[in-house]
Amino acid sequence: MFTHQNTSAVILILTTITMCATAMANDAWPSDFEWISPQIISLDTQEIQYKWHFHLSPSHYFDCHYGTRLYLSQDQRFDADDFLLFGSEVASLWVPPGAIGFTADVTIKTTGRLFSSLPRSGEYYVFLEVWAGPDAPTDTNSSNNATMAPNPVTVIGIGTVIYVDDDAAGSNDGLSWENAYNHLQDALARAGAKDEIRVAQGTYTPDRSSRQPDRTGDRTATFQLKNDVSIRGGFAGVGEPDPDVRDTEVYKTFLSGDLIGDDAGGPDDPSRAENSYHVVTGSGTNETAELDGFTINAGNADGSQGGGMVINEGSPTLAHCAFVGNSADEGGGMYNGNGSRPNLSSCGFSGNSADRGGGMYNDLSEPTLTNCIFSGNLADAGGGMYDAMSSPVLANSTFSGNSATDQGGGLYDTSASDSMLLNCILWHNLPDQVWRDAASAGTIAYSNVQGGHPGEGNIDMDPLFAAPDYWDTNGTPNDASDDFWADGDYHLMSEAGRWEPNARTWVTDGVTSPCIDAGDPSFSVGSESKPHGGRINMGAHGGTAEASRSLRDVEGFETGDFIALNWALDGDALWTVTSGTSHSGMYSARAGSISDDESCTLSVTLDCVAGDITFWCKISSESGFDSLRFYIDGAQQGEWSGQHDWAEVSFPVTAGTHTFEWTYSKDGSVSQGEDTVWIDDIVLPVE
Repeated sequence: MFTHQNTSAVILILTTITMCATAMANDAWPSDFEWISPQIISLDTQEIQYKWHFHLSPSHYFDCHYGTRLYLSQDQRFDADDFLLFGSEVASLWVPPGAIGFTADVTIKTTGRLFSSLPRSGEYYVFLEVWAGPDAPTDTNSSNNATMAPNPVTVIGIGTVIYVDDDAAGSNDGLSWENAYNHLQDALARAGAKDEIRVAQGTYTPDRSSRQPDRTGDRTATFQLKNDVSIRGGFAGVGEPDPDVRDTEVYKTFLSGDLIGDDAGGPDDPSRAENSYHVVTGSGTNETAELDGFTINAGNADGSQGGGMVINEGSPTLAHCAFVGNSADEGGGMYNGNGSRPNLSSCGFSGNSADRGGGMYNDLSEPTLTNCIFSGNLADAGGGMYDAMSSPVLANSTFSGNSATDQGGGLYDTSASDSMLLNCILWHNLPDQVWRDAASAGTIAYSNVQGGHPGEGNIDMDPLFAAPDYWDTNGTPNDASDDFWADGDYHLMSEAGRWEPNARTWVTDGVTSPCIDAGDPSFSVGSESKPHGGRINMGAHGGTAEASRSLRDVEGFETGDFIALNWALDGDALWTVTSGTSHSGMYSARAGSISDDESCTLSVTLDCVAGDITFWCKISSESGFDSLRFYIDGAQQGEWSGQHDWAEVSFPVTAGTHTFEWTYSKDGSVSQGEDTVWIDDIVLPVE
């Protein structure tokens, strides 16, 4: 029999042909089988429906019992070793007295959870067995049983969970936390399509497995990512009240290149000479290869690339990973080469070193990075990142405290590279923030760059990080070999509220960062909590739930109604709060459904400080005739009609009490578009 694991994941079995069978033993048996619908069999959300036809003659029992079983087999033989997917309860069929012959259709629907354990992904054959008779015999070899011809199926989406915990002391078969594998390599060897590997807090080296439980010291050993497999760290694991609790900050999970456990000092210390060349490898993967919630450290690709991680012709997905204290000739933290396109979100690179690209080296590659931090990385060129013939795209990322002995303390572009940085902060990198050769272009916009940089929306102002980063001399100021990098806190200071990660609470500061509400206005504010000013922050936490709060109040109608302010609604139809069309969040205000020569008005009166009122509007109306008009104290400030997607507008406001009014009005005929307007994310100049 198969050995399987319970899971609540959805299982899909895709039938590739319609199945049918003919009567086998006698005419009491079904003459044909039929799948009704669906042809997708789902563990939790779908029914399996199938039907067969009884043909009974007077020589058979008038009271006929019947039942079914659904089997999965690895071959075309129907035998006792096949995997039982589903068995129906016995039911009865009554043949009318005096019937010379009788035909009946029987339909079976499965309900609820179908399988108690699961096979691995792969190619299988499905059998449907039907039995009938006076006692509904259950023997699979009974002459009263009929089976249909095997039908090939592909089993996909199994999503088996495999557990890894270096403290587990059970059977170590990976089927539960108690019986988890002790080594990540064992889980990777077993994992198939759609599987998820959950790894508990602890340290795991690539040279260890159940076959080699002691450290082998094999520097070529690496954790190779696999397509369609998700590897997630940060679980509490064995010994905790709830082993399934996941917190990547509390339950740190390390993938370490320190194969013999003797590392001391910095990346260049002699104790690291025997460390793993590449702790993790993402070569040959696509975006379905996922790594989430790990600290990758102590890789040493001396004479090579990618001490922490090497990717050639690969495009894996990484989230919440930290690359710390790795070294290489190129790409101390990560190397991307030969057309690689990895996607990284909420990742950090700190204290890595290389000749080129202390944090990351990109060669003929196009990585995408969002909400990432590069800090304290060292190189001859490109302390934070080195690009050669590459086009990385970075959004809401921070470069701070990186150093290069030549150029490009933060970023180094050469050989026709074309990097794009949006909503980023580059500060305190030495000797410069960005260096590009004459052949390289690039775009930096809505970013804070120390010393200034050409580009729309760029500023040059102290970002006011919550805490500075620095190199710690480790008590030996005359010995640089044991220095280590101490990360700062890159949350932005704010009088309205800043997330404090150690206390895990919101605190307030005496000053507010100029990077708050300074990002690209076309970006969504994402998960930023209110007050967020209706505009995304610059830096690594912009657009996230940890984004520092804004002093500007914003009405985004996220209460789902008009109760947040003392709104007044007037006109031939009333404005409504609606979902489905919004600039950010779920809701916006939409003009009422008015007819020709009608209007509707939304207004609010507030005590204001001197400043600006800013709002976003979307228009879908007859151009030049049906318009949205905005008034301050009865004086029209702007008018819009036609077809216009969300756009931000702003108007100055003096200190005092003011009435703000939005009116949508129609002329005497003709309607175009959706015949309405929307407003959202109103930033009000109030204390």
